[in-house]
Amino acid sequence: MEMWKRDRIVAIFMLVLSGLAYYGSRSFSEMAQIFPTYIIYVLAILSLLLLLKTFNKDNYKHIEQEVDQKTGEVKEVIEKAEVVTIDQEGKKRVLITVLATIAYIYLMNYLGFFVTTYCFMFVLFTLLKVNNLMVKIFVPLFTSAFVFLIFRVFLTVPTPKGIFF
Repeated sequence: MEMWKRDRIVAIFMLVLSGLAYYGSRSFSEMAQIFPTYIIYVLAILSLLLLLKTFNKDNYKHIEQEVDQKTGEVKEVIEKAEVVTIDQEGKKRVLITVLATIAYIYLMNYLGFFVTTYCFMFVLFTLLKVNNLMVKIFVPLFTSAFVFLIFRVFLTVPTPKGIFF
């Protein structure tokens, strides 16, 4: 399938998802609607921009400049954008990411939000082949600490508590 067709399908899907999310968020209290509504609007705008991009086929052409060695003249070479394919390793990564996300959602209520978030991010960094051990250890740690401070301390929003946190 050509890239513009994939982008168009994704854009339409995300617009429908935005509409459903907006409809679902109407049942929230006025204060609880603010942040989700903002995120929904951003998602809808970005999806609409992607959809509009699909109608201009020039967006899907790869343009390079070549210099003719004999004349020194600059020529533009236009190539059609390549179709992106996922190799076997990529499919395996996608499957592991989906399974890790399902496990994350399931285990969150048993182990606690922050412990599960740390483990989930560590696993994803490993899956994405982040080789720097300090990044794999401290980015999930600081992310969990940041979320803890924002939601638990400042906003006093409860997060799923488990046996650890």
